[in-house]
Amino acid sequence: MVSRDDILFSLIYVMLLLFLFVIALNKDFFSGQSLVKRYWGYQVVNAKTLEPAGQLKCMIRNITTPIFPLEMFFLLVNKERRLGDYIAGTTLAQVEKSDPDWLFDEMVNYRLDSKSWWALIIPVIIFMPYAIFVLLV
Repeated sequence: MVSRDDILFSLIYVMLLLFLFVIALNKDFFSGQSLVKRYWGYQVVNAKTLEPAGQLKCMIRNITTPIFPLEMFFLLVNKERRLGDYIAGTTLAQVEKSDPDWLFDEMVNYRLDSKSWWALIIPVIIFMPYAIFVLLV
């Protein structure tokens, strides 16, 4: 028999993992820059236009992060772009370093649009089979 505490723990565990998964896939959500990219002066840009990549492209770029060894192979072949960049049509561009604290100002003033919502919803959809598996086992 499964106790109520076990169910509650499983739900909390799944929700925490879901939150971390969404954050990991959307780390470049604001202006194509994560905290680290802002500090080092890099930005995810559209490979064709060199304009800052949108939220959806940045999320798609990060989907391949869990297959890190394959990512490393692509970086050995082409030091400019990893597998996620090829899939999303993005690349990294060197830009002026910015204060990572600006990210928090940008977050406070940001308003979600339809593409932003998709960048947040798709990781949840991807994560659902894992969540169901954990909750059923």
